[in-house]
Amino acid sequence: MLLEMLTNEVDAAAGNLARDNQTLCQLLRRAVVALRPVDSALAEETAAALAEPTDPSLTVTGLAARNQRLRGLLEELLVVCEDAADSAQASQDLMSLRSDAYRATCGK
Repeated sequence: MLLEMLTNEVDAAAGNLARDNQTLCQLLRRAVVALRPVDSALAEETAAALAEPTDPSLTVTGLAARNQRLRGLLEELLVVCEDAADSAQASQDLMSLRSDAYRATCGK
């Protein structure tokens, strides 16, 4: 019974990480376009991360490593968004992306 409980926990963790990674990738794909006029280096780094091959085995370790990489990029994106929020660089796309990113990270 203990083994079954552990298996269920690992399966749930893998599923949650896979869904979170998918959501982060969708946000970051939009970010590449919105970031180019404001921070082209971050846009290119984000595009490169999205193009990296992913581990098809769906191990928790692999999913967690990918999640950490994507969340790091999302944090950088939010810093750029906050810096641009009160400036002429604050495009509608960037501000919409900021709202969606906060919504995704807060789980709402």
